[in-house]
Amino acid sequence: MNTTPSPIRIGVLGAGTVGAHVIHLLQQWSDEYERRLGTRLEVQSVLVRRLDAKRAFPIDSSLLTTDPYEVVAGKDLVVELIGGVDPAYDYVMAALKNGSAVITGNKALIASRGPELFAAAREANTRLYFEAAVAGAIPVIGALMSSLRGDRVRQIAGVVNGTTNFILDQMTTQGADYGEALAQAQELGFAEADPSADVEGYDASAKCAIMSSLSFGRWVSVESVPRQGITALSRDDIALAEGLGYVIKLVARAQFDEEAGEPVLRLGVEPTFVPLDHAFASLHGPANGVFVNARAAGTLSFLGLGAGGFPTASAVLGDIVAAARDRLNGLGAMREEDELPVKLSDNWSVVSPFIIRLSALATSGVSESVSRVCSSLEVSLQGIDIEAGDTEGESVVTLTTQAIARDRAHGLVKALAHELNTHVPPAIFPLLDI
Repeated sequence: MNTTPSPIRIGVLGAGTVGAHVIHLLQQWSDEYERRLGTRLEVQSVLVRRLDAKRAFPIDSSLLTTDPYEVVAGKDLVVELIGGVDPAYDYVMAALKNGSAVITGNKALIASRGPELFAAAREANTRLYFEAAVAGAIPVIGALMSSLRGDRVRQIAGVVNGTTNFILDQMTTQGADYGEALAQAQELGFAEADPSADVEGYDASAKCAIMSSLSFGRWVSVESVPRQGITALSRDDIALAEGLGYVIKLVARAQFDEEAGEPVLRLGVEPTFVPLDHAFASLHGPANGVFVNARAAGTLSFLGLGAGGFPTASAVLGDIVAAARDRLNGLGAMREEDELPVKLSDNWSVVSPFIIRLSALATSGVSESVSRVCSSLEVSLQGIDIEAGDTEGESVVTLTTQAIARDRAHGLVKALAHELNTHVPPAIFPLLDI
């Protein structure tokens, strides 16, 4: 009697860089997957925009279609790799309503429409898998959903956008300005023709929202994550960081705390000074990294390739194998967890030390003026340095604050700029302290 289960039927939505790599590896490693699962993984149809397009790896033309609902129909697993919210949402929703398990690497979709998709999965007694939505090959989603579910996550910090990390790395190591570094990223395929989702921080905000939703007991929408991109950064900013012993990275932060006895969540994405001896400082090119601090586990680090065909395909393939195994074991929808009454901070109030540099049109009494302003705002300093500026009668003031909320740090800058009669825009950057 043959007890081998029927093959797992797979439909793939999208055959771009990641999709082509996923299909290639599914075929190349098919015998290994059959050994692990006891049945074959069988790609039956693939959605493409053009049937005759050139692809990273050849795909059997009999599998290709331009009809998304042909791909979705009658499949055990549907892999969504087209990106964006629309029309991906409609295709994924159709697959879930059909009872298919869905694997996606679409961070924008999960961050903006996650609750609706998870509800549809529960209604159809199936599951949604999305390891590839954050940090490519780095298994941080699995850690937050499984390994750390018995712990209490207190803080997350992540360099989670490969495009901006490549640009900042070029500005730091090669002396390029922002425009030059962006052009090189586009030439090498690390940045899109329209790079705004990456360089304006939208991509990192979506990933921050997803990690926060999995960690802090409530759903966090991408719109809830304040952001500042890297487009305004200059060589002067890079030089300031280097002179003080730091590098600049675009860092997503999430902090769980209590205010007046109530749980509160502080979120934000912005350029951040990272100490040279921190692991994030060693992330070059499109590499990603995530630090997670949990009450029992302490601080855990996840570092690796966050973009590219093979790294992202690795995360997708892991979810495909997990989804197939769950399917074979008869596992249905995951239970919906009750949400905790966690408040999102009203202000952009991520807490960290801040580095501030101002130019004052004065040479005497500067230290006293700084002390007076800091005292009035109840801000303590780790250090202060005052040196002569390039212009006669100018003093350059560099401050490092103790850990304070971002909105308070920016209020301090405004007060100091007024008190010291600054004539150029001040520089202010948070300092990574996890």
